[in-house]
This record gives sequence, structure tokens and C-alpha cells, in this order.
Amino acid sequence: MKRFFLAVFLMVAVLSCIWAGSLVSKKVYMLIDQDLKSGTGFFSSTLGKIFTGDAVKVVEEKGNWIKVETEGKKMAGWVPAASVTTKKVPKKNSRTTASADEIALAGRGWNSDVENTFKGDRKKAYEIIDRMESVDLDSEILLEFIKDGGLKEGTE
Repeated sequence: MKRFFLAVFLMVAVLSCIWAGSLVSKKVYMLIDQDLKSGTGFFSSTLGKIFTGDAVKVVEEKGNWIKVETEGKKMAGWVPAASVTTKKVPKKNSRTTASADEIALAGRGWNSDVENTFKGDRKKAYEIIDRMESVDLDSEILLEFIKDGGLKEGTE
């Protein structure tokens, strides 16, 4: 009898741990502007756009992707799981000097002093990275490049 109760207790404990780690049915916020996709592939068709700070509800998780529903259930689709957080993110048009990336880094203990220590005299390298990050490629052009190069698209 003790073994039965111990087995039931362990199953409940394991299932509650799995459920607690899941984002499903939780409210999350967009860290960056993101295309809402019809599937889990980068080149899945775009259904709409979700913007930084928008609140969405997680409907399903699949690998590195999550299916989200916008408030009022106006749109539903897939976004990369890395583009959301459970912490509230200010919308782009709100009056703030911090970007969503800066807020995410600040939550991990990153501040201007730490940044200056890392930068040192490598300012040029950071300028190059900033320029690379600012490039916004059209996904159709990128898909054409991948097909012309004989690369495999993949789903994740």
C-alpha cells in the first residue's frame, strides 16, 4: 500500500514539475517585433505582425517555437520562443529610453558599467555588430538566396 501511494505521489510531483515549466496558457510579452507565422518554419507564410510589448497568450509549444494568440483572439500563429518573456515589456511608442533588449539584459544584471568594461577599446567591433544587427532582410529575398544556393530550408 505504501508503494502505491509513493508511486502516485511521485507521478503527481513529476507531472506538476513538467506543467510548471510550460508556458502553455500563460500570458507573455513580445521582446521584439515579430512576424506571426503559419507554421514552425522560418519561411512559413506570414499571417501578421506582433510588436514589441504586445501581450499574447501561449497556446502550444513545439521545439523552439510557440503558438500564440493575440489579445481578443484576433490572430493566432507561431513565433520563436526566444522572442517572448514573462516580464512586462514597454511598447515601442511608450516614453522610455531603454529598448526591450536593454531591459532583458538589465534583468540579467547587465548595466552600463559592465558594458563599458566589455567594450574597452573595441568600439569599432561593436559598431560593426550594430550595423549587422540593423540589417532587415525581406524573407522572400532570403528564401530566394537559400534556394539559389541549394541550401535546405528546414523547419526549425
